[in-house]
Amino acid sequence: MTGNEFSALTSAARAGALSIQRREQRASIIATFKVHADAPAPLSPDSIRELLTFENGLYPVIQADKRWFFANTGKTEAIQFARDLNVLHSVAAKTLEGLVARRGEWSHGDQDALLQQVIAFALYHHGAAIKWCFFRHEPVKPTLWPDLHGLYRFADEHGFAGTPLALFNDEAQYQTTILALYLRALLLEVLNTGSLTMQQIEIADGWLAEWTPDYALDRQYSPRAHALFVDLDTMAGMQLVTGSKAPAGYRYVRVEGLKEQMEAVRAQLRTGNPYHGRGVPNIFAMEEYVALLTAIERLYTTLLQASASRIEERMPVSGMVAEVHLGFTAAHAAICGSQPAPEPAVAPGGLSLVEPEPSANTGANPADAKHWKVHDMSSKGMGLMIDRAGGERIGVGQILAIRPQGFRSFLLGVIVRKLTQRTVGETLLGVEILSYRPLPVVLARYNHPRDEEPDHASPPVEAMYLPGRDQYGKSDILVLPAGDFGLKNVFNLPTRLVQFRVRINRVLRKGPDWSGLRFEVIGKKP
Repeated sequence: MTGNEFSALTSAARAGALSIQRREQRASIIATFKVHADAPAPLSPDSIRELLTFENGLYPVIQADKRWFFANTGKTEAIQFARDLNVLHSVAAKTLEGLVARRGEWSHGDQDALLQQVIAFALYHHGAAIKWCFFRHEPVKPTLWPDLHGLYRFADEHGFAGTPLALFNDEAQYQTTILALYLRALLLEVLNTGSLTMQQIEIADGWLAEWTPDYALDRQYSPRAHALFVDLDTMAGMQLVTGSKAPAGYRYVRVEGLKEQMEAVRAQLRTGNPYHGRGVPNIFAMEEYVALLTAIERLYTTLLQASASRIEERMPVSGMVAEVHLGFTAAHAAICGSQPAPEPAVAPGGLSLVEPEPSANTGANPADAKHWKVHDMSSKGMGLMIDRAGGERIGVGQILAIRPQGFRSFLLGVIVRKLTQRTVGETLLGVEILSYRPLPVVLARYNHPRDEEPDHASPPVEAMYLPGRDQYGKSDILVLPAGDFGLKNVFNLPTRLVQFRVRINRVLRKGPDWSGLRFEVIGKKP
């Protein structure tokens, strides 16, 4: 099939007279790419331009047939279509990579605009292959990543990774870059943690096509700017930053415009209209767009927390396992049964205001304990690795008691980020340590701040007291189970020597089943 023949078919496609819904049609397309891959030397620039004409004819056909695909999801024909499209894009990417390797036969040098176009199409097809792989509910093959990295690295080393170009004639009004196409593929894999529907993956691809030209890759690491990186020398995609070292192959991802991009989507959705991004849109139900925005907002929050809290390098840990009790109730029970904490070298200072009496609770149920691998540690947090299925059931904001091997007592932490490590089938949980010496306390509520005695008829409140660094107690925190604990609530906080009357004056942070609260002492008695 020549470029002219396919141009004629393209016109028919735009009129709705052509599709590749039949397997023999798709086989013909795949064969056409293979013919170009196996073309004898020397290749001519005209043969390359013919292939790009073929590309421009194929694009609107696939876009039109995706409407049919999504209307028939789950049917045998659609399942086979997804398999063949995954193969088609993979073969196309490999064909174009082979042409790049043979550039000496047809290009006018490493700055040739035609060469740049071929590399751009190769990256586009790699990204499309990833998307159709997800449509088949399969993970990305690790062998794909070196191909992606190599194409980007070539463009970066020759100075045209950020040069604007138009990929398809049908979208000539849009410009992209080789860097943007590279990031589009990487970020789609980051965003799809396994929870997105096929419709949401398709929408995300269109949004990323529009957004990624605003993103960048940096060689130098900044704790406040970077939470994700890609290692050009590995068989892996984008990863969460866990240290401050910068090997030669590392590139750090900067997505500074994401907040404004999310707001643009939110504003559009508020009008009752979908936000399509780039490409021929497939109209989906509005809830698909809303759910995708929610998923991206969660990712954005994770990245913010990761970059904001990473102010020191974490030390990798090998062979260590931690006992974990997840959720307020289990964490509280574990801390009640814990022995007094040793003074670790990285722990904060001692008690600042009071030393509460421990709860009568006798400790955690061993059946509630989980045992997770410790990935890295610092004085302010740690990374824990769990299997991917378990990671999908855990959310950011959950509180947990942690006792790493060698520790006599439990630490109290909160999950601030999670990232699926597809290459090893596990999830990395980033945990912020709230306290090295959490103390269980039992609070009694006053009905009125002026009452002499608390309301003993009300059930006591099992809580945890977290001593702060300030010697006057200004940074101490009470962690209570989620409930009706608002500002101006007054409690009796007993200690060994005195009973303090405390009033909640600030909600610091919340999780699904807990609240961290600041308080002030408004009275005391023996």
